[in-house]
Amino acid sequence: ISDIARGDEADAGLILAGQLASDARSPPLIFYVDNVQKPVPPAAFGITRRPDELLHLVLDVLARSRS
Repeated sequence: ISDIARGDEADAGLILAGQLASDARSPPLIFYVDNVQKPVPPAAFGITRRPDELLHLVLDVLARSRS
């Protein structure tokens, strides 16, 4: 779970997403942000600003990893 902007870097989370996407063993990335940018960034599993949606995304990732 990451934010897109961190500190002075407006796209730090997107840079992280690109780095994680290059490794097949990396976990799915969910962005939890203040301002949702649609569509979901290509390297991310999901993006939300709502805590209930965040919970659903996390549960979805966990369900997929078990199958």
